[in-house]
Amino acid sequence: MNEIKLIAFDADDTLWGCQSYFDTVERAYCEVLAPYADAAKVSKALFATESANMPLLGYGSKAFLISLIENPINISDGKVKGDELALILGVGKELLRLPGRPF
Repeated sequence: MNEIKLIAFDADDTLWGCQSYFDTVERAYCEVLAPYADAAKVSKALFATESANMPLLGYGSKAFLISLIENPINISDGKVKGDELALILGVGKELLRLPGRPF
């Protein structure tokens, strides 16, 4: 019989600990996209975009950032401006600059 040498658990505690950062980015994101839709519509469309992208991109900051860029193209009917996308990219990159910390 094999001896058990390691038991590992994958818990979502770290995801919940980081959620406030994602929420902060999403609030700023909704402000940038206010000319195209209200915050509720922007957030709902972002969630749909994230969900559609998950099979290909998975879950995490980089996948979220790609969805942040893709979504305004859809909700603005292609009218989103380059400077607005640059603002979104800058806000989204803040997630990538966060220090890794155990919770």
